[in-house]
Amino acid sequence: MRHLLAIVVPLAVAAQAAAQGGPFVPDVVAFAGTLDRSGAPVNATVTVSAVLYDGADGAATALGALADDASVVVVDGVFVLELPGLLALVGAERAWLELVIDGETLAPRAALGAVPWAGRAAAAPWDGLVGVPAELLDGDDQSVSPGDLTAVAPVQISGDQITIRADSIAATHLAASSVGTSEIANGSITSADFGYGVVGVDEIGTDAVGLDEMRNSSVGSAEIVDDTITAADIAYGTIGANEIGFDAVGAAELDTGAVDTDALVNGAVTDVKLASSAVTRSTIWGTEVSVRQIDNSYCEGVGGLTTATFCWSRACGGTVSGTDVTLRYYSCAGACNQSSPVSCTLSTPAGFLLSESIP
Repeated sequence: MRHLLAIVVPLAVAAQAAAQGGPFVPDVVAFAGTLDRSGAPVNATVTVSAVLYDGADGAATALGALADDASVVVVDGVFVLELPGLLALVGAERAWLELVIDGETLAPRAALGAVPWAGRAAAAPWDGLVGVPAELLDGDDQSVSPGDLTAVAPVQISGDQITIRADSIAATHLAASSVGTSEIANGSITSADFGYGVVGVDEIGTDAVGLDEMRNSSVGSAEIVDDTITAADIAYGTIGANEIGFDAVGAAELDTGAVDTDALVNGAVTDVKLASSAVTRSTIWGTEVSVRQIDNSYCEGVGGLTTATFCWSRACGGTVSGTDVTLRYYSCAGACNQSSPVSCTLSTPAGFLLSESIP
């Protein structure tokens, strides 16, 4: 005697294929059972036919044949029968499977479980689904239009436009680095969109702000931290008299040697630009020469200045004999008793002059 013990065990690989491979679902369901003869498990190859019915009794209608005298190997009473085409036969109602083994019809018919119907989900038609949203009842798989949506604050819908209310998104709603240049349209962010102090040096990339990004007079002294701008940050010729306020640049703002003759327009520096005692010997570049005043009344050039350290005594009188003239000259002590000029030392410097060799 043959006896069917267990039924309807879908192969696990079928379900996995559907989950991992997208919409593809194998059109095969495995049917497992046990077969014994006279109480002993069968070990043989048998022929099996399978027919699907819409009912459990003999009055039911056959839905279709799934196997016709297929050769099935039975080992220790256990067999597995693959039923191709089963998914195409199951419908909206339950179904029963009838097996004929070696010409003997087994009873009762086996009621199928949920597996065949689950396999149909990948190819289920729209009209066979329950609970379909009204927006999808047209049967397409396209995205919904604004008219299919109900506005929920802060979303606003006007015609075909979906917008977000101004001021509805704050910094707390945005992940770090979620908004980059590709998300911002040119000109969409103005100074009115920034709170005071919200943009610091950490928010500005190197060379990100150039002349095109700044309005005239948009950067004042209040926007510049002390010592943040050095000579290396200023291109040659970019700062002229119009860019410098009155008294904005003092001695503390100029390095030694920072201003040379090339930086001064001819006639730009006059006496009114120089403070009292602002220019001294130490601030003039060149070779200085000591000068002395000729204050000895007996020296040539009395009252004048000389770079020499001596003066020649001048004539003080003389005698005439016929056509001969004899002159007398001062001595360095002031006596008119010298027959020729003598050299007198000038010991007291009167000041300094710059050498004519200054370039």
